[in-house]
Amino acid sequence: MAEKTLKEKTAKGLMWGTISSGAQLVLGTLFGIFLARILSPSDYGMVGLLTVFSQIASILQDSGFRTALANRRQIVHEDYNAVFWFNVATGCAMYLLLFFLAPLITEFYQQSDAAAHQDLSELTPLARFSFLGFVMASLGTAHYAYLFRTLQVKQKAIITVISLTTSGAIGLTMALKGYAFWGLAAQGIAFTTCNTILFWYFSKWRPTLPVSFRPLKEMFGFSSKLLANDICSNINGDAVSTYSQSSEAAAASDAEARAKVAELFSQTMDSTTAMTTYFAALEFKKQGDAWIIDEDSVEEEFDYMFGTF
Repeated sequence: MAEKTLKEKTAKGLMWGTISSGAQLVLGTLFGIFLARILSPSDYGMVGLLTVFSQIASILQDSGFRTALANRRQIVHEDYNAVFWFNVATGCAMYLLLFFLAPLITEFYQQSDAAAHQDLSELTPLARFSFLGFVMASLGTAHYAYLFRTLQVKQKAIITVISLTTSGAIGLTMALKGYAFWGLAAQGIAFTTCNTILFWYFSKWRPTLPVSFRPLKEMFGFSSKLLANDICSNINGDAVSTYSQSSEAAAASDAEARAKVAELFSQTMDSTTAMTTYFAALEFKKQGDAWIIDEDSVEEEFDYMFGTF
């Protein structure tokens, strides 16, 4: 009976995971094609200038606690609560920091070659608008982990489809109305907002006050490695992108350029794989004179691998 249940859950997880991935591919491609026909490369460039700041701030905001929370064997309300309020606090702090740094970000790009022929007069207000996504995302972190833990795969697929459709429609409508890069920024904010609202809708868990941050200390050992892993991946990923646009790459032969990119990717793998700490952990129990695999731990690991990704 346990084997049948495991097969059913695995099949269900794979089915809804396929639906979710397929929806992301189809909707992302369709909206991307339509937007690419309306917007100019400079519109994408305006939003792209903020990407590195958004990525780093997002990593610091999460600090690996969402994944650490989802991987805890035993979890209680206080664990969700601590992660929720930590993410809300860091999300708001990151937004306020970047809000006041936005003029400096604009000035930095104005003095660089990256945007030498681009009008950056609206980059500061665009940054302050785009960075609102940190606050919205922070409100849904613990609820996402709850859906992750309770294996609500169907609900996650529904959330993905609704969020992609709604945000894509908003971005496309604004682009058609002539709002250019503001449409791309609004699309990102709309996607994050829809995700957060639906996470709350499908999740039964709710935050409470007062809050104890003691559970964060227990998760810090795991989350800190994830944080370092994400930062190194991001930095090395940017290194590949930077090299591909450099004069060094332009002057190199195909073989030299490929070798350099391979070296940078190798550095990324070396700096991140050593920090990866999650693996499928099966538990054993003694039955008579023999040790056998605990069926419950098998089911948990299959639920993790096939029921949530």
